[in-house]
Amino acid sequence: MPICCLLLMDAKRLSVLNQICYKYTKDRDGSAMTEAGTGHFSILKSYEVVLDEISERVDRGDSALTPAVRLAFFQRAIWHYTTVFDACRPGTHSLRAGGFIAPADRRRYFNEMRAHFIHYLPPDYHYPGGFRGIKYWLIKIKAYRAYSILDPVNKLRVRASPGGVS
Repeated sequence: MPICCLLLMDAKRLSVLNQICYKYTKDRDGSAMTEAGTGHFSILKSYEVVLDEISERVDRGDSALTPAVRLAFFQRAIWHYTTVFDACRPGTHSLRAGGFIAPADRRRYFNEMRAHFIHYLPPDYHYPGGFRGIKYWLIKIKAYRAYSILDPVNKLRVRASPGGVS
């Protein structure tokens, strides 16, 4: 993941093809999607490499790395961290049920996610609206328990709403 991000930062231009060139198969041997455990903490280190590089280049005055680029990478990192965290519900031990992080490791993962949020938070950051904004605010204020119940409560709310949509 860091290699792709670093290559994108140095690209002079991007081109698009109208066909699929890469397909991630989540059930293949060795896939992060098939293994629970502390291996999922590696995503934090991967984004740390990318976000540190961005910070260094911004400090050096690299004109290619605008505040919008810095913000985009920050948002992607936090979105990715929360996706990994939310895929595992407390008490879930089966990958079929979506568990990536063992319940015993969840608080440590949350604390590391929060440390990244605070450390890499861009100046003049504006929280997104709605559910995602609430999640990010709870990360910032280190509200682990509130964050942990937010996603399940929201899923219940959506299921209970007419038509099951938010």
